[in-house]
Amino acid sequence: MVWLPRAWSLIGTRGNCFSKLFFPSSKKFEILSWQLQGVKTSAEKAGLEVEFIKTKKTEDGRRWPPVIKRRILISGKKCAVFSVARISQDPEKSSYNYAVFKASDEDWPEFQLHIVKCTGRACDVFVIPRKHIAATTSASLDHPELARYAGSHPHGRESRISH
Repeated sequence: MVWLPRAWSLIGTRGNCFSKLFFPSSKKFEILSWQLQGVKTSAEKAGLEVEFIKTKKTEDGRRWPPVIKRRILISGKKCAVFSVARISQDPEKSSYNYAVFKASDEDWPEFQLHIVKCTGRACDVFVIPRKHIAATTSASLDHPELARYAGSHPHGRESRISH
C-alpha cells in the first residue's frame, strides 16, 4: 500500500480546491416542485384554498423537506399530484399531444391532480376523482372525456374540486 499523506490532508479541510465540491457554501433547495407550484397556481386562479401538508420531519423540528411533494389539500380535499408524461417530447410529432395518466395505488387521495408541463405557458392540470382512473392509461390531451377534467386547460375550463 502506498502512503499518500497529502490525500489525508484533504479530510476536513475546507480551504483546498476541492472544498466547493464537498462543502458547497450555498445549496439551492427546492421548496415547491414545479408540479406543486403549478397545482397551487391553478387552484388559486379557480378561487380554491390551497394547503400544503408538512412532513413529519418538519413536525419533529427538522428543517428539510418542509412539505410532502406529492400530496396537497385543496379546499380541504385530499389530492395526490402526478406528473403526466407525454408520449413524445417532440412538439412536431402527432404523438406529442398524447400522454400517460397514472392510476393511484393509494386510498388516501380523493382526487388525482395530473399536471402536464407546457412550454411557454402555464401548465395544464387535470382534476380527476380517484375512482375515475382504474388503471394507468394513455389519452389525447384534447379528448372530450378528458377535457371535462381540465382545471387549467388552454380552453379555459375550471377545476372540478368544489368549495
